[in-house]
Amino acid sequence: MRILIDGFLIGKPRGLGRYVRELINALKLHAPDDFEIIVAIPRGTELPDFLKSEKIIYREFTRFPYPIWEQFVIPYLVFNLKADICHCPYNTIPFFRMSAKYVVTIHDLIFQDSLGQGWYQNFGNLYRRLMLKSIEHRPPVVVTVSNESASVIQRSIGLNSHVMYTPTETVGLDHCQSSEKINKAEKLLLHIGGTAAHKNTVRVIQAFKLANITGSKLVVLGMDVSSEIAQQYVASDTIFPGWVEDEQIVDLFSEADILIFPSLVEGYGLPIIEGFTAGVPVLTSDRPPMSEIAGDAAYLINPESVEEMAAGMRLLLSDKQLAFDMVSKGTERLSIINSRAICHDLSRVYRNMMSA
Repeated sequence: MRILIDGFLIGKPRGLGRYVRELINALKLHAPDDFEIIVAIPRGTELPDFLKSEKIIYREFTRFPYPIWEQFVIPYLVFNLKADICHCPYNTIPFFRMSAKYVVTIHDLIFQDSLGQGWYQNFGNLYRRLMLKSIEHRPPVVVTVSNESASVIQRSIGLNSHVMYTPTETVGLDHCQSSEKINKAEKLLLHIGGTAAHKNTVRVIQAFKLANITGSKLVVLGMDVSSEIAQQYVASDTIFPGWVEDEQIVDLFSEADILIFPSLVEGYGLPIIEGFTAGVPVLTSDRPPMSEIAGDAAYLINPESVEEMAAGMRLLLSDKQLAFDMVSKGTERLSIINSRAICHDLSRVYRNMMSA
């Protein structure tokens, strides 16, 4: 079985790029021997060493803006390589789908509710909306990342989805766990947020100020110090490094005492799994999909309550037994969210597509 995967974003360490890295890593480690995996990447893409393998064939092609890449390059490669299946992992899919069976990963439908920030995100969301119409009228097989996203997709466009939880095994966070964290004098609270309103970063900063935890620092990943929000709240105990490389992420998780991820809406919630993998207690939203992904392995709060968030921060830092229990349950949660599990589910979907 020859499977072509769109690897356009494989060079990006976060977001959809992280998803496709985890997907390919899982197939590299666990794919059946009769699978021939081909990944299409733009020429000049720097592949991380952990994705290089004899089991994965990388085909380079001239880099174009993504809509051109997806609408013309991917169908050309499907035809030229005689692929049996084409997996499009970024919410969208070619309009003209011939000579192969297609599967698309739809992570969420947040782009339906609002435009982005700036012309680039605005254009991207308009493109996603247009392609969603194509998916609705000519349905491919749909994969998604949570039961909550599956429900949203069903309600919105009437399609059923195969739910597969995304692991986080490509960064090295499993080396972060340390019993020495709990005795550190300075406490580090790590928030993976951003400028988008649904990331809830303003409330996180306000809750941190309200908690008033002596000898603590808040690090806000995903927001640069030049952003409007950062300029409003910048202080010696509140740090805005923007996005950082994988090595720095590992360093931050190694130092973190709490991971804070109280988003208002998401398709999945990969930072929760990152916290579990790194052995860091997680504070997250009590609404799906965050509550779905976390199960009973995280401390859940109302993401719209600054007071409740601040109380959760103080509790996880002061109650050592609670923090230990959260970490233990997070480790147990990884028994069902890992590369072997997602590869098993993907393999079943691919085989069912071929036999349909």
